[in-house]
Amino acid sequence: MSQENVELVRQWVEAFNRRELLLDDFDPDVEWVEDQRYPGAETFHGPAGVERSLKKWWDAWSEITMHLVEVIDLGDRVVVAGHTQARGHGSDVSVTAEFGGVYEFRRRKIVRVQVLGSRADALEAAGLSELSQENLDLLRRASEYVERTGEILPEAVHPDIVWDVTTFRGAIIPGTFVGVEEVNEWLAEWIEGFEDWSLDIEEVFDAGDQVVTIVRQRGKAKHGGPEVEMRFAQVWTFRDGLIARTELYADRNEALEAAGLRE
Repeated sequence: MSQENVELVRQWVEAFNRRELLLDDFDPDVEWVEDQRYPGAETFHGPAGVERSLKKWWDAWSEITMHLVEVIDLGDRVVVAGHTQARGHGSDVSVTAEFGGVYEFRRRKIVRVQVLGSRADALEAAGLSELSQENLDLLRRASEYVERTGEILPEAVHPDIVWDVTTFRGAIIPGTFVGVEEVNEWLAEWIEGFEDWSLDIEEVFDAGDQVVTIVRQRGKAKHGGPEVEMRFAQVWTFRDGLIARTELYADRNEALEAAGLRE
């Protein structure tokens, strides 16, 4: 069910960018809460109230686009963060601002939305602990470093980090790898066959001292090979503020179950 919630939020953001309304996705008693720090902030009720809030934003800007950077799946809640680009009427200047949000679901309908001014505000509103936020921030930096350099970020992991691929059904390079050097060797072998390799985190599930990520890998096989795209899941375990263990899974549900999360 939570995957459906995530997809619904993504669809809603895409519709917002097209200036389309998907009011059928909202519960008849939905509560839409604007950040009280916004000028003229209000709390709206019902789909008609949601429409009034959205049209207020659309009327204020000649162009406005939401760019999702992070989606955190918490089951019956979805936390989002990103930035908005907007241009005023009669202006050639584009402005960019951070945003966050928390969507709450019941019976496949959105029942409450908090429209917030930052990722930190959204995490706090969702009740994520400071430690969880630190884990998520560290994981994001580590993932960006891997994509950029092809190596694990040394200061993000324990020296004896365990990289477990035995959990990945059908793995091309199976095994358990211990320490930064062995992990980097595994990554080098994994990436070696691709050109224009990229890694995108599509979903994040917070589980306290563990984080589950659903990842999309894309690349072009070397020597004129085809474009390749695949999705897999990782369970990251943290200890003393650092990544201590990573398990790879071909199936997202297996990863969620391993972390004690069930959809």
